[in-house]
Amino acid sequence: MPSEKLDRAGDLILGFLSKISRQSFLRIGQHAFSFLNRRF
Repeated sequence: MPSEKLDRAGDLILGFLSKISRQSFLRIGQHAFSFLNRRF
């Protein structure tokens, strides 16, 4: 099993996801917050 390649790929994917998730979570959080404010 090429565990070194998998670890490097995992690090790349995690870094990529963490970069995206921070921005997207903020955006999704704002949308969800405004949506909930409209509902209630």
